[in-house]
Amino acid sequence: MTEPEAEHGPYPLPQPNELTPQERENAMSSYLMMFASYFLLGLPLPWLNFIASWIFWGVNRRKSRFVAFHAWQNLQANFFTSLLNSGWLAWVIVALVTGRWTPAFFAGTAVIVVFNIAYMVSGVVGAVKANKGLVYYQFVFGRMAFDKYYGPSAGPLAAAAVVNRPPPGL
Repeated sequence: MTEPEAEHGPYPLPQPNELTPQERENAMSSYLMMFASYFLLGLPLPWLNFIASWIFWGVNRRKSRFVAFHAWQNLQANFFTSLLNSGWLAWVIVALVTGRWTPAFFAGTAVIVVFNIAYMVSGVVGAVKANKGLVYYQFVFGRMAFDKYYGPSAGPLAAAAVVNRPPPGL
């Protein structure tokens, strides 16, 4: 291992000219999973977006390290956002049932709205950069995704090859 590889991990970051158009499009698509429930149902259902991101990552995680990195990063951000939005939705239901619309509820709603706008902007920026073949690091989740796919603990994408053999004794 050379000195830069030892510092950052066993897998070098791909350069834009090394990526296929399909890899770029798939990496971009991973960020667009955040809009899955909006386009499918017209509703912001938090866990539907997460499930779409999880399926996308599951399908693409062994095809390309670049795509897997972006899909994993967005999956983590989507999980966190879904958790926040689910908590807020529960808060809305409690407020509807009890009729208690407190100032804390409205302040919490403002924070959730700001966070969701930041998440969407970050996702669109990530999609554009990924389509250009650039590695984009979201706040917090970018470091975790880097460590998983390019850092010192990164492992091979493909599982060990399976060899079919006849049953013992034949």
